[in-house]
Amino acid sequence: MDLKGWLEKKLVILKIYLEAIYLRIEAYAVAFGVDTRAVGARTAIMLGVAFFLIAVVFPIGMTQVTAANTTDWNTAVTTVFTVLLPILAVIGLAIKFLPGARR
Repeated sequence: MDLKGWLEKKLVILKIYLEAIYLRIEAYAVAFGVDTRAVGARTAIMLGVAFFLIAVVFPIGMTQVTAANTTDWNTAVTTVFTVLLPILAVIGLAIKFLPGARR
């Protein structure tokens, strides 16, 4: 496959992804009672980039946390660090980004 064909396929996928993000942002705006006409392209792009970064960085961070060298640590501290910390991180993200979680 040539570079042009590969790029065209990636751009189509990116366009679909951004449209889905925009629709999701609109759904969040409606859920929070925000006028959807006020959500501009800049806001949609910034939120899309934020969701994308979270989707990429969060698993990397959790992998690094659970792969830490804990050989000299107390068992309780190791359990809190490798089990409880990722669970609390997921709960925190859910509370931050799910519309009904704040009520």
